[in-house]
Amino acid sequence: MPQPLPIATSRDGRVHAVLRSRTAAAHRRLDAAFDLARLPERGPYGAFLRASAAALIPLEARLDTSGAAAVLPDWPARRRGAALLADLAGLDEPYAPSAGPGAPLDRDTLLGVLYVLEGSRLGGAMIRRAVLAGGDPAACANLRYLDHGRGRRFWPSFLARLDGAAPDEAGLGRMTEGALAAFAAFERAASTVASPGALAHTVG
Repeated sequence: MPQPLPIATSRDGRVHAVLRSRTAAAHRRLDAAFDLARLPERGPYGAFLRASAAALIPLEARLDTSGAAAVLPDWPARRRGAALLADLAGLDEPYAPSAGPGAPLDRDTLLGVLYVLEGSRLGGAMIRRAVLAGGDPAACANLRYLDHGRGRRFWPSFLARLDGAAPDEAGLGRMTEGALAAFAAFERAASTVASPGALAHTVG
């Protein structure tokens, strides 16, 4: 069972910096998979939520079975699957549950996955502003996923835990693998959502 992480006493951000560098290309590919200019529209926004659910909900289930709450004590408050499902229901968008969560993850791989999920809140804030500026009534009424955790400082508190993990090089490798796997899950979901014009071409 993963053990709780100490809160970092150093602010050098070493682990964060390494993960950011090693996953930069995957991050760019995922950003390119969504057409931000069209996301405020009802159809593209629904497609974005479907793609997000297809990746995030199975990842959250796997983190549950891997003992994420033992590593990050407030993990249950960070889960966004229920908010996503509520938004999809509000937009009458379908969601088909995927297969089981898969084998449990070790602590370092788990942290790599969490790095992507928690970091996605930053992009979510930008998308939220775009949706509100677009003014589509249906989209603006279903912002539970993008609103989740506002004012809670989830990202900086996660980074403190991440940098407090103090992994060795092998641990950093496992963290990187977990993060890349999470980015790949979102990229696959974006490429398979069937909504013409909703998503840009995935950068190969």
